[in-house]
Amino acid sequence: MEDNNPKIVLEIIGSHDCNGNVRGIPDLLSDLINNNEAYIRTHIFKIWDLKSKEILPVYIKNQIRRIRKGVTPNSGLFLDGNWFPLNPHNPNDTINAVNHIKEKLGIKDVIDEFNSFAQKLNLININHNNIKNITLNDSFIKKIGSFCNHIKTVTFFDGRINNLNINCAVDNFYYSGYDMKKLLKLVREHSHLFEDAKIRKEQISIDDINIQLLTSEQLTNGYHPCVINGNRINKSSKFHEEVTKIFGGWGYVAMHLSKPIGFIGISPKILLQRDVSGNPPDDVQAEKTLNIICIAGGGVFGYQYHNIGVASKLVKQIIEDAKQRGYQYLEGNPHDFDMSYVFKKFGFERIEWNGGGTSPQREQSFYRLKLNLNL
Repeated sequence: MEDNNPKIVLEIIGSHDCNGNVRGIPDLLSDLINNNEAYIRTHIFKIWDLKSKEILPVYIKNQIRRIRKGVTPNSGLFLDGNWFPLNPHNPNDTINAVNHIKEKLGIKDVIDEFNSFAQKLNLININHNNIKNITLNDSFIKKIGSFCNHIKTVTFFDGRINNLNINCAVDNFYYSGYDMKKLLKLVREHSHLFEDAKIRKEQISIDDINIQLLTSEQLTNGYHPCVINGNRINKSSKFHEEVTKIFGGWGYVAMHLSKPIGFIGISPKILLQRDVSGNPPDDVQAEKTLNIICIAGGGVFGYQYHNIGVASKLVKQIIEDAKQRGYQYLEGNPHDFDMSYVFKKFGFERIEWNGGGTSPQREQSFYRLKLNLNL
């Protein structure tokens, strides 16, 4: 690269993320952009700071309009005026954006294979890559799933496993996919079969779980109950402040004793549209619609809370409170396929929808419940 003139214009629509931060340059692109910042001009259009008369590029205004109508997802960015989607769990989207930047900058460092032999490594971070095969042999690894290794901890989270084969000795095995109620019943009825097994036999009752509304107090303290968010939220989040003003809180937490074991985020639909956060179609009155924007069920917080009804109890509380506040509709876009069961349980209607993106971990649909305010 011979000149210092910007070769790429990168523009981002700055809505809020789950932690209440304004979206900026994705971490997956930050190194590439920072190492070539002299050739890339970036601009973040912070939605909540835009003035009504501010002049925006036509393609930015059109994309904001499409997101607010629920026609297209909000995850993505503009490169030279062209929209590049960055859907969650879809590495090909990120690869396309990175390749576009590298091509414009004349960078040719495509890696077809990565090999590491006899290395003492603290971390291998593989993120948003399309990889045909990963093989790990004869290694000591603390955290990862692999073949023929000494592993202390294996964690599979926020995804789906079609085939799981374990052909080695396992000292402690907890699998949330089992029906724990049936297993506990079997243990109690035939305890002699499990005398040598290290199985926790206590059963947590859903009646011992309390649901609490998250209010300005937690926001002021910067506390988020969800472990996925690192238990932190931006206390200056304009979006969460406004949700709290309108609804009285910005989410719900399920508590067992003094421990958070479930979370649901909420927002009036009118604020999702203002924030350009990505929302279902606007074919119903937004002012009378409440949206469920994030769900972390009991299994996220511990195997003992899986499949005991935490998510159902959270949704039930939201339905009751939404009715009391006069909302006519409740909508939700499940983060994973298993959550659709909870929505169907409460009578939500499944509606085909591709405006939520092309994540392989999410349904191409959303769910809507028409609330009966007379009950």
